[in-house]
Amino acid sequence: MTFQIIFLTSAILWLASLAACAIAFFARRFLTSLILCLTALAFGYLGLTHYQLKASKTVNGQLVWSLNSHWFFVATVILALLALAYTVWRHRKANPET
Repeated sequence: MTFQIIFLTSAILWLASLAACAIAFFARRFLTSLILCLTALAFGYLGLTHYQLKASKTVNGQLVWSLNSHWFFVATVILALLALAYTVWRHRKANPET
């Protein structure tokens, strides 16, 4: 695969997981929020463990730029966990007897 296809796939996976987290924060239904949080968490896990993009460029022995997608997916996992905690907290607050 070419670098552009790998980069595009990684970016789409990352943006989809961020979108799932954002929608989960504002979704009114518990089950919808829960599914979106778990989906974002799964995307983040896959990005951390199975689908990492590492690229760099050197010119005359000097490192010009370096990219490691690992850090993007760490942020996704943290955001997904925060969204999951907020979803569970909101559900427990609305239903104290359960």
